Amino acid sequence: MRLILIRFAIILVANLGLVMHANAHQTKQVPCMVDIIYGDDDTGVVSSFVLKLQHKNQTGRKINGVSVLIRNAEGDIIRNSDAYCTSSSDGIDVGDTGQCEKTLQTITGKMMQSVGYNVWIKLIEDQKTDLQRADSCEVIGVKFS
Repeated sequence: MRLILIRFAIILVANLGLVMHANAHQTKQVPCMVDIIYGDDDTGVVSSFVLKLQHKNQTGRKINGVSVLIRNAEGDIIRNSDAYCTSSSDGIDVGDTGQCEKTLQTITGKMMQSVGYNVWIKLIEDQKTDLQRADSCEVIGVKFS
């Protein structure tokens, strides 16, 4: 009987170790947002919708980018994307935190000329409403240097 209890305890501890190991590799959810950047091109105003998030590199290698699932405030996935972590540096060093970003949508001045001002404004407002629902990003992968 005692041998059976010892075997049961060993099996229980081994399985508990597997569960804890699986949790150590769970993805990381971080706040993120979509910023609207206005600029000019040769034909008029450009509106760029840029995903931005901060990521802490807890790996043993420098990171150049991340893959993310973008979620709304309710936690529903609304989009997926990658983001580059090289806009303000050459990547995120081991143990550091840095910004990752990706232009999700660009509406150009040329588009305004072809569809007209009112339609162009509606496009910007529709994209703003859709993309600014982003509340958090689940980092599901990284790109190393």
